[in-house]
Amino acid sequence: MLLALQATAEGAGQLEKVASTFGVDWPHLGAQIVSFGIVCGILYLLAYKPILQMLGRGASRSRAVSPTPRRSRRSWPGLKCLAWKCWRRLTLWESS
Repeated sequence: MLLALQATAEGAGQLEKVASTFGVDWPHLGAQIVSFGIVCGILYLLAYKPILQMLGRGASRSRAVSPTPRRSRRSWPGLKCLAWKCWRRLTLWESS
């Protein structure tokens, strides 16, 4: 038990040594963490949440108005022509 307390005290001493080496000011770091948390909370409530609600409303409205149409080959009339032109060029290139 005494060994565990001594190891914990040494670990804390090492942490303090490293913190002082890098110039960590604990009260200032704690204040910055609290400040960052407050800013994140405000941004979540005033920006992120309303944007998600707006996107959800728009998605549900667009689904209600017109469901996603299924596209077939008939909806792309130029595709067949383009494929034929590519095939024709390929066969002409191979024959020459």
